[in-house]
Amino acid sequence: MKDLSKEISDRVDKLQQKIREANFTGALLAERVNVYYFSGTGQQCHLYVPAEGKPLLMVKKTMEQAIAESPLENIVPLKSLKDIPQILANHNIKVNGKIAMELDVLPANNYFFYDKMLDYSEIVDVSSIVRSIRMIKSEFEVSLIRESGIKQGEVFKYISSVIKEGMSDRELAGVIEGYARKIGHLGYNRFRGFNTEFYFGHILVGAVGAITGPYDVMATVGAGSHPTFPQGVSGVNIKKDEPIYIDYVGNYTGYLVDQSRTFALGKLSPIMEKAMNVSMEVQNMLQDRLKEGANARDLYDNSIKIVESSGLMDYFMGYPKGVSFIGHGIGLEINEWPVVAKGFDIELKSGMVIALEPKFVFPDMGVVGVENTYLVLKEGFEQLTRD
Repeated sequence: MKDLSKEISDRVDKLQQKIREANFTGALLAERVNVYYFSGTGQQCHLYVPAEGKPLLMVKKTMEQAIAESPLENIVPLKSLKDIPQILANHNIKVNGKIAMELDVLPANNYFFYDKMLDYSEIVDVSSIVRSIRMIKSEFEVSLIRESGIKQGEVFKYISSVIKEGMSDRELAGVIEGYARKIGHLGYNRFRGFNTEFYFGHILVGAVGAITGPYDVMATVGAGSHPTFPQGVSGVNIKKDEPIYIDYVGNYTGYLVDQSRTFALGKLSPIMEKAMNVSMEVQNMLQDRLKEGANARDLYDNSIKIVESSGLMDYFMGYPKGVSFIGHGIGLEINEWPVVAKGFDIELKSGMVIALEPKFVFPDMGVVGVENTYLVLKEGFEQLTRD
């Protein structure tokens, strides 16, 4: 709890500094991941962080667990959300002025409720502030991501021993996911974004795996088994000489790693073999340039130059239209900041954790590529996923 206490205190200090710089009165956090990040508990809570003074954690469910998990000093019960203004007043916390909330994920009906409840305040957006703080990982966080990376490495070593001709992608997924759960996978991976759902990951076998799906923030998802969840396995059987692209997220500590590998029983077609080699060339270039001070936009642009020179641009990062990114931040959620993308002008800083995923999608053939998760350092990087 001592390490967590210092960690939470540092996070709150950073949030309060940015709140003051923005001239906000305080931040009222309601989204579970953000509440956890700044309080240490995953219970149903609202966390109020004033521009000055100690934060107040209001717990709707469950109080005992919140007290056991959070190192914060001020933890009080919350019977009804309508009680929030009075609870804040009882603790001499003023809520007039600009109160910041997570408007990137807060449902509209909830926003209207809070706007009416906090009628003497103006609700403003704290999303970019929170995401910018979470973008830089502390050594405490990195240690948890490393642990997830080690465990995920065990899973990928296990995969090659269980792939068999004739087994279905669904059967393979069950075997892999069962093993991951056995060694401690938490069983859920959070994905930040509206209408974006995720599970363990994707097994994309042959031509069916090349189906791109409805998601703007995913280059490959596969056909899925039902229209209500159009991604992942579909029941297709594994055959020789076709790609088996396995993209799984490891979550063993609450902090995630993203990793992909391409498998095959036999030999891939010449064009897919070429695409795999280009993926590795792009990855090697990214590794050569990945360090503090590198620009995410430039990393993307240099990747595109390699792909264009290979003649395979039509198939890069999706088909018939590829996504315009090649990497994303990762931590408590997939799709954190920064994004290595077209026009995303940001200099990388030490402590950022990024998943880089050059891949190619061929209609009627399948998906090939590679993905690893990296910690950006002042000079170079640390690879957090295992080969």
